[in-house]
Amino acid sequence: MRQTAVNNLPDTILRSWHRCTDLGVIEDQIPYAEPLTHAELLVLREASGELLSIVEPELDFLGEMFHGTDSVVLLANPNGMILDARGAGGFLDKAGQVALKSGVVWSESARGTNAIGTAIAESALVEVWGDEHYHRQHANLCCTAAPILNHQGRIAGVIDISGDVRLPRGYAQGALSRAIRETEHRWLMQSPGQLQRLRFHEKSNHLGSFREGVLLLDGEIVVGANREAVRWLGASWSLIGERWTNLFKSPPLKLGADEALLVTHNGIVFRGLLEQPTRVAKQPQADSTPRQPAQAAPSLVAHASLSSVSSAWLDPMTRLQLDQAVRAVDAELSVIIQGETGTGKEVMARLIHEQCQRKNKPFVAINCAALPEGLIESELFGYAEGAFTGARKSGSIGRVFEADGGILFLDEIGDMSLTLQTRLLRVLQDRAVQPLGGGKSRTVNFVVLSATHRDLAAMVSAGSFRADLYYRLHFHQIDLPPLRHRNDKAAFIDALWQEAGATRRQLSLSDAARQALCNYDWPGNFRQLAHLVKTLVALAETGQTIDINNLPSEYRITHKPVSVDTPCQPTESIPPHNQDLSPERIKQALEQTHYKVAAAARRLGVHRSTLYRYMATYNL
Repeated sequence: MRQTAVNNLPDTILRSWHRCTDLGVIEDQIPYAEPLTHAELLVLREASGELLSIVEPELDFLGEMFHGTDSVVLLANPNGMILDARGAGGFLDKAGQVALKSGVVWSESARGTNAIGTAIAESALVEVWGDEHYHRQHANLCCTAAPILNHQGRIAGVIDISGDVRLPRGYAQGALSRAIRETEHRWLMQSPGQLQRLRFHEKSNHLGSFREGVLLLDGEIVVGANREAVRWLGASWSLIGERWTNLFKSPPLKLGADEALLVTHNGIVFRGLLEQPTRVAKQPQADSTPRQPAQAAPSLVAHASLSSVSSAWLDPMTRLQLDQAVRAVDAELSVIIQGETGTGKEVMARLIHEQCQRKNKPFVAINCAALPEGLIESELFGYAEGAFTGARKSGSIGRVFEADGGILFLDEIGDMSLTLQTRLLRVLQDRAVQPLGGGKSRTVNFVVLSATHRDLAAMVSAGSFRADLYYRLHFHQIDLPPLRHRNDKAAFIDALWQEAGATRRQLSLSDAARQALCNYDWPGNFRQLAHLVKTLVALAETGQTIDINNLPSEYRITHKPVSVDTPCQPTESIPPHNQDLSPERIKQALEQTHYKVAAAARRLGVHRSTLYRYMATYNL
């Protein structure tokens, strides 16, 4: 650590420097920022679709506001990875411009003290100016960043404004603070329609603005809030789970009534409204020329339902696997969902929840790969008051306990450390959660769904995944095939094309363009294809025919690469090897293993991907 400037550092920066030292960050070694490919960016943004849509208006506003300063406005996810940007940043050299591109991680562990990473660590607005950056290479930057909190007070993302170090300190604070509050207010205003909203402020004319406090209610229970509500009530985020009527001593408000007085137990008087967001029902048009209803975006999204998921994705084999998984969950058996990135693992998990007996109970999704290493344990298992520096005064119950009665979905379970595997195993064995730092153990009842793109059995053999945990999780397994192993790619492309609203806008896809998309290898699988189709439809002119030249250059595949396993159209040809894999033998193996593809492949003595190719060939 540089000693000469320590005495002049703000406390926030000094704490960050100490954290960087503890993390082993080397002051004069900065990692090279490797830009992501277009396909990788699509996958990254899909995972943060809700955040991007809510924050976009504020990114545009800040980009326009600071255009004259040549600053760059950035949006990062809770891991510090940049998702989107506005502004050119002409003051930066080439390396600096690459470092501020989407896909680059700016956590403290990756890049030392910086506004994005330090705002995440401090959970507060942070300014980092010039030499306050841990790495000297960032001394030409001045950066201001603040976290976006979701309805439960957790960090959902970070907005950062970075400019030339010669800009006056504090130039971005006011605008950024307002943008954050606007974003958090919009987050609650777009809450699910079944939740009521209690809106309040000391002044009537502030109701409806980002300055109002908002509580999300499920009946009488507070299930969400914005930081304005927490501040106005003089409370902490522990108010989540409380009855809202306990927060005020005045009589409860009536749903849909005019604004009325709300009085807290401390005698603070607010003007308040209790409202139920209106759901827009689909009504037939009154005029004689019926209009086409607005089409939904491609439906491979996280919050899935059977009514929204593309029928092309949910083919008979996938539907059979869904039905079997639902029966397993209803029998309180854990299920592992295996598949590459973008094959629909979380979609499948949410469909299982929707169809099982626990559908009215919580579905708690945790991405084991996205949580910062130092926060995973407290995030999962909760913590007692004073368990660590910066802990909430009231502690936290943890995500695992939030799943009580419902489904705990552990995404990318293969990325969980051995230490946390041990803790998770103890919870599964004891059916109880012990918060970090002590406190009373709480019993918990849930069914675990796990998802991974890794070969967990191989990880067990290699010693990187606990065998006892694996067998606790592996009562039943679903294998989702990658898009390149499907022989119905053309049908899937056409289905997404219609679902994206192409017919309504009189758009068509040429045979050459369709064939090029079939020839592509789709490393991002169904998610990548859905995003591309949505983009093509959104950017096309009404009545346009999308030809191969309208596709991004990387998709203009005029011939089928050797690496592509299945053709665009069904074929009756049989691969030259393994000629003994007849349709009858494959069907028999699938029936004997209850249609578990991985188990059937082992029984047949072939790799799972080989079996998928044969199943596609025989239309099984």
